Amino acid sequence: MYVGTVRMLLLHDQTMLALCKFIMGYVMYVQCGEANNVGDLEKQPFYRFLRSTYLFHPFALGALLYAAGGFPFLVWGMVPKVSFILCLFFK
Repeated sequence: MYVGTVRMLLLHDQTMLALCKFIMGYVMYVQCGEANNVGDLEKQPFYRFLRSTYLFHPFALGALLYAAGGFPFLVWGMVPKVSFILCLFFK
């Protein structure tokens, strides 16, 4: 069998796809143990820094865009990003 045929069978057969997801999830659970993602992220200094300064990042991006190209860069760099995020959030 060709690899493309196997992939086609896996993608089109929902039962086989669900079985593959279950097996992969079980194998990851057995190998890694139970995950404590929140505790792991709270211990890392980079993510603590991101959490404490997350409000500063959009303003810094706006300042960089304004410095790079003026008001048009600011508008076209920030407005589509903000509207895309809002559309995802309120979907």
